[in-house]
Amino acid sequence: MAQALVRFINSGRPEIGVLERGRVLPTGLGDEAWAECVERWARAGLPTQGPAIPAESLSLLPPVTGGARIFCVAQNYPAHAAEAGGASPPRPAIFLKPPSAFVGHASTVELPAASSFFDYEGELAVVVGRSGRCIKPEAAAAHIAGYTIGNDGSARDLQPSVLADRFQVDWFAAKAFDRGSALGPGVVRCSDVPNPGRLRIRTVHNGDVVQDDLASSMHHPIEELIAFVSGVVGLLPGDVILTGTPAGVGKARGVALVDGDSVTVAIDGLGELSTAYSVSTAVPRVTEPAQGD
Repeated sequence: MAQALVRFINSGRPEIGVLERGRVLPTGLGDEAWAECVERWARAGLPTQGPAIPAESLSLLPPVTGGARIFCVAQNYPAHAAEAGGASPPRPAIFLKPPSAFVGHASTVELPAASSFFDYEGELAVVVGRSGRCIKPEAAAAHIAGYTIGNDGSARDLQPSVLADRFQVDWFAAKAFDRGSALGPGVVRCSDVPNPGRLRIRTVHNGDVVQDDLASSMHHPIEELIAFVSGVVGLLPGDVILTGTPAGVGKARGVALVDGDSVTVAIDGLGELSTAYSVSTAVPRVTEPAQGD
């Protein structure tokens, strides 16, 4: 794995560092500098200070802060769209997840009490390093700081909804749970990933490989996703685009996540994102949606 820009807890506060060979090199900077650091990281890296810290002794945070937007792409792999019963959409279908939905590498994802079928989705994530609006596909690469790994937690039983007597997908109820997803371990510079289409995404559930595909299988490639999203809202450094998941999700296999499960998403060159699962102690509040506003 190449060097990666990470967030971690140091003396009780979030700090930014560089992960290299199992050690974190501190920068002395905190979350207030994250967007600037992401932008600088893409160009030339960051200076570090102080002794290296073994990564295994630290709590790694997700490489995203509270001010970022996380744009998620639905059914972007044709094989996953097929296992869901259809085809990939003709234009990207995007939904948002809040930063509070994510935990970092080697953390615990909470299985929400409101859901009876929670699921994993291993994904390649693009981290924005340069602002832009209405970015053309051929210029998209210049706006990428790097790449990381995502696991998009999904409450399958809460996705179906009805509005004006028509079927809808309730992305909020299904996808926004606090600590229901994972991101990390850190941001690998785009210069260290010369051909992201060749990246292989593998998801392992309790020791069994359940997803295995190349990023080049995406229906809408990364450049098109950046162009589409930036045509709606301006992208900012630190924003993240989760590019979709390959076939092999638990819903298609009839296997929901349960207390004590583990999931590892591995992407060549980006490392591994591992999570454990435990039942949330939060009081469930999601109920059958009512029609209307």
